[in-house]
Amino acid sequence: MRCRGGPRRAILSAVPDLPRSQVRLPNGGKLSPVWIGLATGGSLALVSIAFTQIFDWVEGTPLELRFWAEPRGWFDVVVCGLFGWTLGGGLALVRGARHDLEALRPALRVDAAPADIGALSRRSLFGAAAAGLVLGIGINFTPANWPDGFPGLRDGFFLWATLRTILITWAMCTTGLIAATIATRFSRLGPTLRIDDPLDLRPLAPLGRSALRSVAVWVGISAFLALMMIAPFGRSIFVGGLVASAVVAVLAFVGPVRGARRRLVELRDGELAAVRTALRARLDMTTAPDSRWSELSVADLLAWEHRVEGLSTWPFDTTTIVRFGIYSAIGLGSWIGAALVERALGAAFG
Repeated sequence: MRCRGGPRRAILSAVPDLPRSQVRLPNGGKLSPVWIGLATGGSLALVSIAFTQIFDWVEGTPLELRFWAEPRGWFDVVVCGLFGWTLGGGLALVRGARHDLEALRPALRVDAAPADIGALSRRSLFGAAAAGLVLGIGINFTPANWPDGFPGLRDGFFLWATLRTILITWAMCTTGLIAATIATRFSRLGPTLRIDDPLDLRPLAPLGRSALRSVAVWVGISAFLALMMIAPFGRSIFVGGLVASAVVAVLAFVGPVRGARRRLVELRDGELAAVRTALRARLDMTTAPDSRWSELSVADLLAWEHRVEGLSTWPFDTTTIVRFGIYSAIGLGSWIGAALVERALGAAFG
């Protein structure tokens, strides 16, 4: 039977329907999340610069150096870059999670994976939007953001800054929700994992890739927040966001693999109990309950016990751990770099 509407409709028709309480998040289609992030962040930056010029919020023009020497000049671009990175990062998490789930299916004992790992409940999305709204408004009403005094509710710059902050906090809350949901769903797949050879954890590599992808997104967010700390206003708020993003990055690395680790611990402990039972039986000159140990010598059993004790219970290979270290170093370097830039500016301009 030929499906009307072409191949695209045929592919979409093969995707299981979701309950009305859930929403299937887009993954950017044919566009790369990088280009989507650049387009959204760049568009917001252009609008911000246009408003700055129209309403004369900063002296000079974007073609003059004094424009960018003012915190309100370069700060707007960094803020818009944070928005683009966060939005593109959320799309990258959704797209990558769908690919990782398909790659992980051969390692599942049953088809217990969710119909769409990138689908979120409408209630949780509404909660993230509400949290972004409250945070955005709360941040812009913080006195530290207005060292020269609160400009008033009718001030054009205050209204624009509030709207922009709401967009950014909404993007961060939504991306955090996406990361937490994906990590939880991957973790819940732990009991269904079919691990035929505990010495070969390559089938579990998609879990490590998902963890690294989430870490990369949050390290990038942390780097943008570190740049924002150079501005003299709202520094305490940015420090809080910086610490929160670092904590989320660590949790994002561990989150998707918790279920797999429990499964690996269960396998290791079971294998250790079996080989030790066989050792006791051999030393007591009795028959081992499991016939698979009958042809092994005591030396073989002791060697296997030592090998099992050294089994890794984390589904990470050396490459994954090295990349996590590199990402963490980038995040730490951005904080140190921001502090050095701040000191250099303070020394240059007094």
